[in-house]
Amino acid sequence: MIISAECARFRRKSAEIPSEYKFITRSSILIRYSAKIKFDLAEISADFLRNLRTLREIKTHSRPRPHMISALIVDDEKKNHECLSKLLEEYCPTVKVVGQVSSVDEALDFISKNKPQLVFLDVEMPNGTGFDLLRKVPVIDFKIIFVTAHAHYAIKAIRFSAVDYILKPIDTDDLVRAVEKVSNELEENGPSQYNALLENLNTTSTYKIAIPVKDGYAFLLPEEIIRLHADGAYTHIHTAIEKFTGTKNIKEYEDLLHEYGFFRSHNSHLINLKHVKRFSRLDGYFVHMSDNSVAEISRRKKEEFIGMMTKKAIS
Repeated sequence: MIISAECARFRRKSAEIPSEYKFITRSSILIRYSAKIKFDLAEISADFLRNLRTLREIKTHSRPRPHMISALIVDDEKKNHECLSKLLEEYCPTVKVVGQVSSVDEALDFISKNKPQLVFLDVEMPNGTGFDLLRKVPVIDFKIIFVTAHAHYAIKAIRFSAVDYILKPIDTDDLVRAVEKVSNELEENGPSQYNALLENLNTTSTYKIAIPVKDGYAFLLPEEIIRLHADGAYTHIHTAIEKFTGTKNIKEYEDLLHEYGFFRSHNSHLINLKHVKRFSRLDGYFVHMSDNSVAEISRRKKEEFIGMMTKKAIS
């Protein structure tokens, strides 16, 4: 707008000058107006930069800050408190440690008074276990990340119950992943997965597997599952009654179910060998399951599958 107006003024001034002086005069006017236009452009640039800085400041101040998670550390060893606190401060800035206690009773008292959102819970302590805390707390309205040794007997029950845990010594990547998962689930689900954990710990038979689904958890015995089918990061779990969509990838379910007679027949299929009815070699390799569904067997898995089915039949 400013440049257009100055150009119009230049044309008007130029028209009033005698022809013999026009070249010289036009040159001087052009130089004068060019200088003015440069000055105006500089002012425009300065205004633009000021406005841009103002917009950035507004955006920065209006940007929501990360949600802080209040956390309690329960461990009977002070060095473990200090180690975990430092790791959280350095690698998980959204976690604020609001308390550190060394026993189940102290933890129960702190939770009752302060309502932390997250509890880092040592499994084995001299005066009780982390599971005792779950049994005694009136309402489990907080998230839990168990901290345990790899060889602990409860690892299997924890994994089957879809409860978060990290192993000692603590790996920072595992810690960050566990905290991120908890952060995403703070407003989701209830204590059902922890109740399933307690049920699994109390049973002398097969554990129930907790299937994280979109609206909570489904709890299934391994023998109820006929087959699993991969769908990207999700897994469809088929039973005789209904189908569930789990929010874990098929490899995680394979690790859990391998010892219960499940076989990875294909990149996309995990089948329960107990539910296999028939094997066919027409236009490829396929198994027909007890629910009349069909799952593919890859060429490289065919011999292994036949060997496992033969061994199963003999035994």
